[in-house]
Amino acid sequence: LSCNNCATQISAIRFRRTFAKSGAMWVGCAVGVGLRYFLYLAGVSEMLEEHLELNSPMTSHIRLKEGLFLLESGISPYAGDSCHHPPLLLLMLQQIGRVSETA
Repeated sequence: LSCNNCATQISAIRFRRTFAKSGAMWVGCAVGVGLRYFLYLAGVSEMLEEHLELNSPMTSHIRLKEGLFLLESGISPYAGDSCHHPPLLLLMLQQIGRVSETA
């Protein structure tokens, strides 16, 4: 065996191991996306939106919508105790909402 042939075989083994790890990662991602899509189609998001066990002031979708409404109305969403979301998140979602309205 020549040294060049050994290097080629080692490279092939490393490539197979790396591909196997990344392939498993992509399968896991696809399963996760598929499961979330299935739960969305089943209407689970509306049911879980109201459960207090899963919502906090930082994760509440209702408070996020209220913060966006206040921001669009020219009122500071942080003046009261209704919005606890990061300011950059509100500004980003506001811009996305404007783009989707014009499209």
